[in-house]
Amino acid sequence: MKPVSLKEIADQLDCLTQECVCYLNKKTGEIAEILTGYMAIAEDSEEDDDFSKYLGWEQDAIRESVTLLENWDEYVELPD
Repeated sequence: MKPVSLKEIADQLDCLTQECVCYLNKKTGEIAEILTGYMAIAEDSEEDDDFSKYLGWEQDAIRESVTLLENWDEYVELPD
């Protein structure tokens, strides 16, 4: 596991809303902040979905959620 700054994690968690969940990538040390609505879309998606009906930033958020789900064992959910 890559070393991570506890201050960075605390700062990230301090800014969370009820609609967000943070995940720590154990390999990179990066924190992914995922909106639960986009995670639900990613969970229900098929491999060939293009998400073109969503705005560009929403597409990015959904793809980040898909990546997280595909690599679930590389992440740790951080407490709220």
